[in-house]
Amino acid sequence: MEPAAFELQPSIWKLITQSCPSEEQEEVQRILGYAIVEQTRELYDEACTHLKIWNQLGDESEERTIHRLPEPPEVRERLVQEIKFLLEHFEQKGKQSLRNGTRKKQIVEYVKQQGAQACGEM
Repeated sequence: MEPAAFELQPSIWKLITQSCPSEEQEEVQRILGYAIVEQTRELYDEACTHLKIWNQLGDESEERTIHRLPEPPEVRERLVQEIKFLLEHFEQKGKQSLRNGTRKKQIVEYVKQQGAQACGEM
């Protein structure tokens, strides 16, 4: 597996205990609240567990690489059509509700232009 994409940072309670004298830790815990400190510990333990599972899954997935089928061409074309439909809908709504909204019309026109250029690149 590649180097860790995520590195777990020390827990906040561990940082506090490292920077606080041991005789004051009980007082700090009381001030913060015992429940909050315990919840912080539990969350950190859970994050460690999730990270271990994620790393194990990454190791397994490298061993058995799944080859995905290519995307069907109709899917991309349908997405382009749906985006065009959505833009037309926004344009109609904009005309109905904002007669003088030239800025929003400019935005819609810009998006349509960019979309047409992107579709031409496919």
